[in-house]
This record gives sequence, structure tokens and C-alpha cells, in this order.
Amino acid sequence: MTGETGIVDGTGIRVRRPAAGRKDRDKFISGKNKLNAVKAMVLTDGDGRVLFCRPTRPGSSADITHARQSGLVELLADGPAVEILADVGR
Repeated sequence: MTGETGIVDGTGIRVRRPAAGRKDRDKFISGKNKLNAVKAMVLTDGDGRVLFCRPTRPGSSADITHARQSGLVELLADGPAVEILADVGR
């Protein structure tokens, strides 16, 4: 993918509130949208082909945190030069 462009974004997906007493129940609350959510992070090429997708995580993390925890940042740093387009990740 040398000299190519990639597009990365995380999106919150609304889920039912985990059962009372469940460990880490509060991690599912998205502070931005004030709802219970999981977050998915996807990297595509300029033509929309999926290049990277990780399992969802509880929705209370910023896009950059999710990218770091999923290994995407390391993967991009160790790979060929690629222009990555992303939003501010709030």
C-alpha cells in the first residue's frame, strides 16, 4: 500500500445496558453520546476495501486510544508510508 491513502474511523454502536452487578458495566457508557455502546474501528483504502477491523470494545474510549490498544498505530508505524485520513476522534 505504498503511496496510498487510508481512511480510519471509529464509530459507536448502541447496545443494551449490561446487567446490574456485571463487572466493568460502567465502561459501556459513552460519555460523548450518553448511551451504552461498543466502539468499532475500521481502516479502509481509498476504494472502500476494509484493510483493518478489530473486535468491538466498550464505548468509553477515544478513537486514538482504541487505535493504540488494537495495535493499529503500531501496524501503521512499522509498515510502508501511507497517508491516513481521520476525523478528530471525539
